[in-house]
Amino acid sequence: MKKFTGSIQYSAPNIRRLSTVLYRCFSSKQRRNILLCSAGLMIGGVVAGGTSTVSVLCIVFGCILLSNINYPASSVAKRTIKALNGNYPLMNYIFYSDYFSGNSGKEKKQIKYNELIKIVDDGKFLYLCPNTGSAYMVDKRTIAPYDIGAFKELISKSSSLHWARPGQAGFSKIIAFLKKNTK
Repeated sequence: MKKFTGSIQYSAPNIRRLSTVLYRCFSSKQRRNILLCSAGLMIGGVVAGGTSTVSVLCIVFGCILLSNINYPASSVAKRTIKALNGNYPLMNYIFYSDYFSGNSGKEKKQIKYNELIKIVDDGKFLYLCPNTGSAYMVDKRTIAPYDIGAFKELISKSSSLHWARPGQAGFSKIIAFLKKNTK
């Protein structure tokens, strides 16, 4: 029995957003390592005096590295956008109690909720991830009947997963630890 419907009209900005969300959700170690290297270079440059050529170069390279922390995501998005050549698909979904189906006009798929490994809400879109390299993106405004709470509860209960925010995985443990161990 059909519970909900939803859709996504892919576009270049949506593909960039999808790539960024996947990168933030599944590449937290890589992002952390880039952040640590960047911080190390900048701190090393400052500690070394900040006036010599080497210390200035350390600071500059640290800043460049930090400003490109999402480069892997943008690289994937650029390749995807180029491959689509302006032919961005519209994906329509029907959500049932045990699975959902996606139809792009060219391709139909049925996915059981228990096959999902992560479900993500970034505030504007929902992402149903069957693996670390892809997600079914759903525009929240298209969910019908429009009851986001009931929709998210269906997906959460059926998949036995909790909704996450992009990039939350690594930092939520730190925040929970600090809350638990702070007066």
